[in-house]
Amino acid sequence: MQPFVSIIVPVRNAERTLEETFNYLLKLDYPQDKLEIIVADGGSHDKTVSIIEKWVKKHAFITLVVVPNSPSPGHARNKAMDIAKGEYFLFTDGDCAPQADWIAQLLAPFAKDPQIGGVGGEVHTLRVAPDSDIESYCEQIGFLAVKSRFNVKGEGYMPRLTDMSPSQSSGHRAPFFATANVAYSKKAIDAAGGYFWDHPTGEDIDFSIQIQKAGYTLYYAPNAIIQHMHRITMESFTAQWHGYGEGHAFLVDKHATNVFELVFQFIPGNPRIKLPFGIKGLVYFGNFHMLVLSFIVMLLAFLAGLILGSAGLATTGLVAAFLTLFFGFRYFKGCWNMAPRSKFFKWAYIRFITNYWFLKGGLDGTKRTGILYVEPSW
Repeated sequence: MQPFVSIIVPVRNAERTLEETFNYLLKLDYPQDKLEIIVADGGSHDKTVSIIEKWVKKHAFITLVVVPNSPSPGHARNKAMDIAKGEYFLFTDGDCAPQADWIAQLLAPFAKDPQIGGVGGEVHTLRVAPDSDIESYCEQIGFLAVKSRFNVKGEGYMPRLTDMSPSQSSGHRAPFFATANVAYSKKAIDAAGGYFWDHPTGEDIDFSIQIQKAGYTLYYAPNAIIQHMHRITMESFTAQWHGYGEGHAFLVDKHATNVFELVFQFIPGNPRIKLPFGIKGLVYFGNFHMLVLSFIVMLLAFLAGLILGSAGLATTGLVAAFLTLFFGFRYFKGCWNMAPRSKFFKWAYIRFITNYWFLKGGLDGTKRTGILYVEPSW
């Protein structure tokens, strides 16, 4: 017997993509009498609400929840969860397009093991703006893909939480599923007392951690596929990355043990050093960081050498210039393989500027939490 499920979709100013999302939701291969779709609007100022209302009039199983001035997508999800009746809550977004068998693929693992609390699927790209370089970039790097994020080999259990050090609690080593494509059992949510926090981002990682701390496991179902319609302007894309960085700092503040970690990404194996400070913190040193630091040292050394006439400073500048080229090659070499190659500098720019805003988000999170947090390099 098929269980009753609740699909929860938080939205805000989603008029560009929402019609497409509804078109896919209505093609789901699942009995409509076993299904409800709850769309929670967090205070849209465009045509989002009128689009939802049009679909509500056509289908009794679609419900609109209005959440004025919602501080976050998580807050809007909570309001939808308050009225949801499903045995399982399936989460996606107003810029996502689930495949027809999405529900069946997400539900199947729950029947295998009662300790499975959450099942997440794979995220692909849906191209809706063919001329968008950002959309093309996201597609080529597999942006938001679970497999590339965790290097999982195929369907099965996700790794369990271990030391809850800052590098794990931030989501870099912690198993989690983005709320673009995940299902949780109501039983696991209730056991965890699960509610999404009100911070603008990071709520998906926090929610996954809550479920796991309640004794449940996460399971990866790669055939449960949604296609994601990504941001198409640099302003919105960099804002997305800034939010990720800021949210990670809040995760460390809430979940991490009192450990200060240094992670050396530019060294094979990404060695981690835990310092006995008794305080929380996380600082990455990757190709991006080393590239920027080398470039700054180069400029300062050459400038000081010219002013002071110091041969030693000039030598320092030459060494720093070599390191700038070395780390620059390592950082940007992946862009050379992106198509078309004629847009290499465009791909390199997107890579660099998103990494910058990612780090800035982490540092802004530092200001708000008091925990030193420096995001990784790509």
